[in-house]
Amino acid sequence: MQRSIGKFISFFSAFLLIVTSFLMLPTLVKPSNYQALAAERFFSEQGDVTSPPTTPGRRRRSANASFTWPDTEEETPEDDYSIIKDSIKVEELDRRGDGGHCVLSLGEESFDTGIPGVGRVSLVKSVTINMNARGNNNPGTRGRLACKVSGKYESE
Repeated sequence: MQRSIGKFISFFSAFLLIVTSFLMLPTLVKPSNYQALAAERFFSEQGDVTSPPTTPGRRRRSANASFTWPDTEEETPEDDYSIIKDSIKVEELDRRGDGGHCVLSLGEESFDTGIPGVGRVSLVKSVTINMNARGNNNPGTRGRLACKVSGKYESE
């Protein structure tokens, strides 16, 4: 008899614990009780540059240009953000002439976390593409280069 009462109390206690857990679950998983999860969003920017024509003496002339994302307030995310380094892709959309290059530069910001053992952390906050276009040896030809950068950034 004592043994069956002990089993009943153990079973009933476990049952109450499970029921209470399920009833408490909605209050434990409120958005106010946990950090907002970072959302991944896409970005893309493109630009081009065209060089002056090659002179009749076959002097090739080059032109340089660059573009950055984000470069305006409208493009800059309102919340804290960081660009995901592994997601950045640079594409050459159009290339005419000789010597064209699309070169990626990362704009990083460093800050101290205040966490022992972690120290300083760098986040990518902008990407810049530097371009150089140059015509070929034929007189009157122009060099042209069009580049595109795309990727993802995390934002709260």
